Amino acid sequence: MKQVLSQCLNVVSMSIVVTLLLEFTGTIVAPIIAHFIWYTIGEIILGGVSLASDYPTLLKSTFQGNPLISGGIYKIEGSIIVLLVNLILITYLFILNKRMSSSK
Repeated sequence: MKQVLSQCLNVVSMSIVVTLLLEFTGTIVAPIIAHFIWYTIGEIILGGVSLASDYPTLLKSTFQGNPLISGGIYKIEGSIIVLLVNLILITYLFILNKRMSSSK
């Protein structure tokens, strides 16, 4: 249950990140590039995102230990570490958006 909750929070928080990125840049290109970079690094290079099992990867990362930290069956994508990174990005982009709107 904790893994499912962590995975859902990661999806919601990443959605907020790309929405704030869209608001900050004013173009859909930035969220698309952010999404591309996330999956390029996470899956194709590290092999740590839970996509199809036959997805090509350069490295085969395995994360073990506490499922909240390792992501369990959802790999690193379901990890609380990703949630923390997303919360940091949300805070940063929120501050940037506030500064940008107050300077207008």
